[in-house]
Amino acid sequence: MHYVTHALSPALALADTRVESVRCLGSSRLTPDHIGVAGERFGTEAALFKLSGDDDLVANVTMSFFQLGRSYLEGFSVYGDEGALEWPQLEGGPM
Repeated sequence: MHYVTHALSPALALADTRVESVRCLGSSRLTPDHIGVAGERFGTEAALFKLSGDDDLVANVTMSFFQLGRSYLEGFSVYGDEGALEWPQLEGGPM
């Protein structure tokens, strides 16, 4: 998953935990001129991160950078029984 740090780190800080395991899938193969220096080959990447310490806690992160029918997307959402936080869908939008 290309450059997931900015989307995953805030979720880990909110939960005060670390990642135990991850499953990442890609979709929408990039054309050769969009393949990055790290070799990423997908326009959209989605990952489910199992977080340590709580059997019911996961982070779902989606990254979309290139060659897509929608604008750039990077972010995460957190939903719980005491509140929620959603990454803004538009640049500069409110949390």
